[in-house]
Order: sequence, then C-alpha cells, then structure tokens
Amino acid sequence: MADIFVSYTKSDRDWAFWLAAELKELGHAPHIHEWEIHAGDDIYAWMEARHDAAGHVLCVVSDDYLKETNFYSQLERRAALWQAAGKRPGFALPVVVKPCRLPTLSDHYRRCELFGMPEDAARLRFREFMQNREAPETVAFPRQVFAVSNIPIRVPTHFMGRDDALAAIEAGLGRYDGRVAITALHGLRGVGKTVLATAYAELHRVDYRATWWIRAQSESAMRADLVALGVRLRWAPPDEKEEPALASVMERLRHAG
Repeated sequence: MADIFVSYTKSDRDWAFWLAAELKELGHAPHIHEWEIHAGDDIYAWMEARHDAAGHVLCVVSDDYLKETNFYSQLERRAALWQAAGKRPGFALPVVVKPCRLPTLSDHYRRCELFGMPEDAARLRFREFMQNREAPETVAFPRQVFAVSNIPIRVPTHFMGRDDALAAIEAGLGRYDGRVAITALHGLRGVGKTVLATAYAELHRVDYRATWWIRAQSESAMRADLVALGVRLRWAPPDEKEEPALASVMERLRHAG
C-alpha cells in the first residue's frame, strides 16, 4: 500500500478527513498536515518531505481549492500535476467533492467525483477509484465532460417547442435528491416520445455519467444492452460471460447508479 499526501483547503477539511479515514481502511498511510504538524513545526519542511516521499498526492478538488490563494495548496497541486504529466503517471489523484470546472490542463486526468451522492455510494466509488488506477486507454482533449452514450438516433435540427415536457422530465428524474427515479413518457403513437427522450438525454449529457438506450422489445435485447453499459463503464470485462456480467451491472446500478 502507499503513502498518500492529502492536499486540500480549509473549506474542504471535513472531506479531507473522511477521505483519509477511507484510505486508512484500505491499508494506505494518509498524511494530513493538521494531524501531523504541531505548534512551532516547520510547515514547509513537513510538506516538502511528505510530498517528496509520497506514492501519490490526493487532491481534494472544489472551486475553493482551485481558487485558493494559499501558497501551500497551490504548490502541492501544481507539483503533483507536473509530476503526473511527466515521469510519474498516476501520481496525482484528483477527487472532486463539490461541483466545479477543472482547468483544461488537468480536466483530462482520471478522477473520482463524489459530490451529490449518499455516503455508501460515495464510499463504493472512491474505493473502486483507489483500487483501479490503471492508465486510461485514451486521453481526451481537455473539454467539458459528457456522459457516455449509445443513443442511436439524432435530435432533429429544428426540434423546438417542447420546453414544458423537457422540464417535466427533469423534475421527474430529480426526485429523491437525484437518486434513482423512473420517469415514463406516454402518449399516442407518433407524437414524438422517442425524440423527446433523446432531446432530454442530449440536453443533459453534462449531468450524467451515462445516457444509455436499452431496447425493451425482448429480454435478450435488454440483457445485451445492460451488459454493454457495464462494459462501457468498466463495470464488467468485455470478455466476461453474459450472466455474471449482467449480475455485476445490476449490482452496480443498485448501489452506484
């Protein structure tokens, strides 16, 4: 297991302490300056020694952290990213705890987003992030992050006039503090239910990890599309048999969806 330097700003202290406790549970050795520096100690010397010896630097990311004027926080983050971009891939571990826009120089790094989640789901996602630090297969050009999607149709160029219906879908899916919700579109055949659902998914791709089209005409089609979702989100290996892959996907949807 690894020595992990935890970099954070004071407004995210509670998150930093919670993450450090989780790291301990996973067998790592987290280093929090408020836990180790005593009155009269040399803060810079402690930071330099711990940062240099760390196997990873976990950055507790929020707008406050990114805009922090404190010299130490800025130095910790930039040094970690510089090392990760050069000779130590995976050295920086960004954990986003509040909605924020990452700078384009670091937006492409693999990160863990925990905001807006119940504690059990956040714990599961963080532990999986720490246990699967493999290098990404591809690195996307820095840009706004969109949900992965398999939706097979396109929204017409001049789609308009359905704002109330789109707002109703958003309200339906936003119930229960954004946790699992089912919203059914109903109406006569040909009134545009499919296009409306597609338009909502396209409009809100920045709000979800995945917008996934599941064919409900048959059980076999539903199973195949659910397994494909699991493979795309790396919840199941691409060569796994359907039954265990489907079980993995359903379990993840139950706890992390």
